[in-house]
Amino acid sequence: MPESTIPSSPLLANPKQDIIHNWYKSSNIDYISPFMKLWVSFNVWYNIKFSTSKHPKDSEAIKKLKENDDLNEVFKQMLRATSDEGGEFRKSLSILIEETRNQPLLNDKGKNVFFQKSDITLKIKSNFQKKLMEIKSSEDDGNKISLADFVAQENNGILLDYTENVIITTEAKTIFTELLDVLYQVRCHVFHGSLDTEDKRTQRLVKNAYIILTNMYKPGLRGI
Repeated sequence: MPESTIPSSPLLANPKQDIIHNWYKSSNIDYISPFMKLWVSFNVWYNIKFSTSKHPKDSEAIKKLKENDDLNEVFKQMLRATSDEGGEFRKSLSILIEETRNQPLLNDKGKNVFFQKSDITLKIKSNFQKKLMEIKSSEDDGNKISLADFVAQENNGILLDYTENVIITTEAKTIFTELLDVLYQVRCHVFHGSLDTEDKRTQRLVKNAYIILTNMYKPGLRGI
């Protein structure tokens, strides 16, 4: 009876493949450490900013930050900036909105934290569909309109990303307030270990939180 043979696989016990995989994995940027270091700087700054005989709790400091004109003004500048940094800022904000829209972050009281008032995508798209139906019923091809044109004409929202997945309110203060809550919750979840560092969603949350905060919080700029 002939001996049975097992065909060899070029991927089995191939050290070259391990080297390729390991170097590729090590090339991936881990934003968790830079984000936490950035938050430490941010934390020290707002403790000094709101210095009292007793340092406020982080949650109390976040409430005070929502009323900080300097930080709010930098946020508004980044929101409308035409530079590459402005584009990157808006893209990251769009991703954070989508991520927390699909799966809100939970705070220590079990409350959902997301862009509840800022994200008006569903409302605007519903109104847009009604508009399209009106145009279709009028049989006037000259009245065709895109979603971007509709948002601009209605003047009650901002189309945040080119994929047309996120439309936000024009109320910058509302967005700023909810953004601080989301950034703080990303920090809390990372710090307390409730997010899996290997999870793709965690990586998206931290990466885009980092991009937003590093563009918005600039020590030495406008009183910050």
